[in-house]
Amino acid sequence: MHRRRFLGGLATVGLVASAGCVDRILGNFTSYTATPAAVSDAAIEETGYEHQETEEEVEEEDVAGETVEITNYISRYSRTVDIPLVGETEAGVFATITTPQVSVAGENYNPVGEMNNREIIALVQEQYDELSIGDSVDNRSVDTLGTTTNVETFEGEATVRDTNVDVFVDVSRFEHGDDHVIVGGVYPEQLSDEAERMTRLIEGLEHEG
Repeated sequence: MHRRRFLGGLATVGLVASAGCVDRILGNFTSYTATPAAVSDAAIEETGYEHQETEEEVEEEDVAGETVEITNYISRYSRTVDIPLVGETEAGVFATITTPQVSVAGENYNPVGEMNNREIIALVQEQYDELSIGDSVDNRSVDTLGTTTNVETFEGEATVRDTNVDVFVDVSRFEHGDDHVIVGGVYPEQLSDEAERMTRLIEGLEHEG
């Protein structure tokens, strides 16, 4: 799997689907900017994950003749361990995506706000030929940023160095402040305690909103 591409497709979700509505309420140029979500230093130290990068992604869409600019942020983390038959590699990948809520007159114009976990997983699947995602196998509640979010786990298979590895894929979406927050993680099934690390990373999120 390519860390830089993990969940990256979600950050390009814009307002095109709502073009028929927003042309009546937008000016000549409208911009919406999210705030990055990061994992606390304490959670990073406890889990052994490392912050790889926080990337700003700016998307401009021409919607009914008007320009709409959406600024999203993706923060990526990973942990490296030795896996039998594979060797030393990134055993776990965790990412946060923040994309702004766009609400005018009580109407939501960012489709991320209407997506469920299965729809998010479908977008992830489209981005990775090396990752095959199957059925939902578990749910757990995690407290983070003053709310309780449902983290859904899907089974899957990833190709790592030409070796097929059974993996779990965690995903959750919730709102905080003015942003939609999406968290996701991929980790080998054989690492029984990795789900606890993912939970700690989610619990340790920091976001100004």
